[in-house]
Amino acid sequence: RFLRAHLCVPDSIDGWIHHLRGFDASVNTRIHGTMMAVAAGTPCVCIAHDTRTRELTKVMHVPTIDVAGFLERRYSIREVMEATKFSGAALHANRREIAAGFAAMVEAAGLTVSRHLRGFLDG
Repeated sequence: RFLRAHLCVPDSIDGWIHHLRGFDASVNTRIHGTMMAVAAGTPCVCIAHDTRTRELTKVMHVPTIDVAGFLERRYSIREVMEATKFSGAALHANRREIAAGFAAMVEAAGLTVSRHLRGFLDG
């Protein structure tokens, strides 16, 4: 009964992002859920529970808290968000830097950079 009332299984990335816009915050243990919340503009944090997740959150500059710190005590959502020390400016600058690297590889291969990728460089 609980799942029928509360479960949402989006049928597209756009649907997932749209659904997340309806929330005040998103707390995840997976990078994909965190990135969808970032795309939705929903404040989020990824609880890094393994090396892979920890590395991805660090490289992508997304809000994160280590699972050990999270389990240390009972955090409120506000405290979890504050513990991440997130910087939207750093995330944006990092995305542009990563996009520039991909664009350089595409151009070095003699291909044309897509409008979508170019949007990260221009925005």
